Amino acid sequence: ASVVDLLEQLVEEFLDAVRHARAPRALSTTDTTSRTPDWVQAPKSRMMVPAPLTLPADAIDDGGEIRLGGARAAMVAASSVNLALRTAAEQSALIDTFGRWLNSLSTPTQIVVSAQPVDLHSAARTLSQALKGLSHPALADAAADHARFLEDLATRRDPLRRQVLIVTRTSP
Repeated sequence: ASVVDLLEQLVEEFLDAVRHARAPRALSTTDTTSRTPDWVQAPKSRMMVPAPLTLPADAIDDGGEIRLGGARAAMVAASSVNLALRTAAEQSALIDTFGRWLNSLSTPTQIVVSAQPVDLHSAARTLSQALKGLSHPALADAAADHARFLEDLATRRDPLRRQVLIVTRTSP
């Protein structure tokens, strides 16, 4: 290739880069060139699209630690304990242990407790559909009884699934 050809190629690539830099940005995976159907009420003016979310975490290493630039964090899922089902001595021991753990923390720590509803109706339906494939009649009766129990529980209560996440900074 001649020098002129190389210069023309460089100029073309430079112009492509400029066009790309000046082109409008849209955070969408849909085809933006297609026409909107008549039944869609399209906005009259151009809407600003929110910027992509920039998270502080940039990687998770092989040991499970979350890299936050120069710092690191660890996340642990924990189970919750129903204190009402424990004896007074067990309640006292659990609260004392939790207090000692909180007092031992030397780095910022966050405890997140979330509750999501549990769909027991679909679990009962799935169990009822599986009855036909069970080999022993006693097992099928027990599964049917459990499906009825789940249906009854779902109609009388709003069961929740709780998730506890503990996030703490770690030393490098």
